[in-house]
Amino acid sequence: MSETTTRPDRAEITRRVERAEKLLQKGKAAEALEEYLLVLRDDPENDKVRELSADLCLSQSRGHDAVRLLGELFERQVNAGDATRASLTYKKLARHGSPTWEQKFRFGQLLEGSNKKLAVGTYESALSDLAKLPDKKQDALQVLARVVALEPVQANFLRAAELSSEIGDSKAAAEGFKRVAQLTAEAGGDPAQWYERAYQEDSSDEEIALAYGKSLLG
Repeated sequence: MSETTTRPDRAEITRRVERAEKLLQKGKAAEALEEYLLVLRDDPENDKVRELSADLCLSQSRGHDAVRLLGELFERQVNAGDATRASLTYKKLARHGSPTWEQKFRFGQLLEGSNKKLAVGTYESALSDLAKLPDKKQDALQVLARVVALEPVQANFLRAAELSSEIGDSKAAAEGFKRVAQLTAEAGGDPAQWYERAYQEDSSDEEIALAYGKSLLG
């Protein structure tokens, strides 16, 4: 069977883009938008047209279409490693719609190296969205892991341990409760209840069993 090419005709695409630009110059924004959307249908890799289409959708009060296009553009820019453009697109997306928890997670990852505080805030917003979705606890744990990595404090380890316990990941839960116990002890508190929780999750861990035994003796 011979292969059927699906590559767009570049000359035809160029002509149609020029046609859309002429329509814009004439003040026919709605017609230009439809032309751009047809171009995008046949040339889905064309991010310049995707961005122009999103801006035109906003000017034409087509917010739903604009948010969809901006979301697509953001994902493509993230996948291409274009952090600068992706950040600008995300901010525009957030102004005109509600980013999904996945988009917030991707944006948080972009921010980790430059703005840790904003990254954590973005992750927390994603976690708030996920809290409303009971079947997404595994995804929530993935997001929470980034929060723990950026802010390795007792409260965050406890959140991760509790969530790991909820989804049945006993090893991870035990490790989390052990870390809470260690931080509690370092702060001068009594770690006994956290070692007990860790032991309940994984009694086969020798370090946890020993620490739990010592806490009982203490």
